[in-house]
Amino acid sequence: RMLSTYRFTRKRASSIPSDRLASQNSLKDYVSALLDQGNANHASNFYVYSLTDQRDPETNKLLPVGPKRHLERASAFLRSLPVVGIVERFGESAAAFQDIISAELPGFRFPVVETNVTSPRHTTLETRLDHIRDELGDDLWQQLLARNAPDFELYRIAEQRLDSALARETAANG
Repeated sequence: RMLSTYRFTRKRASSIPSDRLASQNSLKDYVSALLDQGNANHASNFYVYSLTDQRDPETNKLLPVGPKRHLERASAFLRSLPVVGIVERFGESAAAFQDIISAELPGFRFPVVETNVTSPRHTTLETRLDHIRDELGDDLWQQLLARNAPDFELYRIAEQRLDSALARETAANG
């Protein structure tokens, strides 16, 4: 997510502070600056904080309930969905969504077209992560991993949800 956000915001090059931060800095300096800013940005549990309902109703700011509680609420939201999609498993995700939708709309086909892709998909996720680790250095890489442990747990839950949906589809279709 970090590399994709960095590349996207560099390309956009608007006057938004986070875009300027990306366009004026290396990936390493960009990540370091975001980590220094605290928890409400793309370098800190982006998915957990995007999916939690633990927000002030007037300001929509995160409530200070801690990452564990935000993870619990984001996980509950994921578990309430019939299926979730994962970017790295786009084709499988599309098939799972198609299965759910076609139950109500027979003949529905989910076209698999990748757009808004900032990193080549011919490389594995592990290769892309190795590249980022090399660019950030071990210390900053470890800080980024530690800060985003709740997001990694949410990703694991999303993978389980997708695997379950695909298993149901396989069982139903013989």
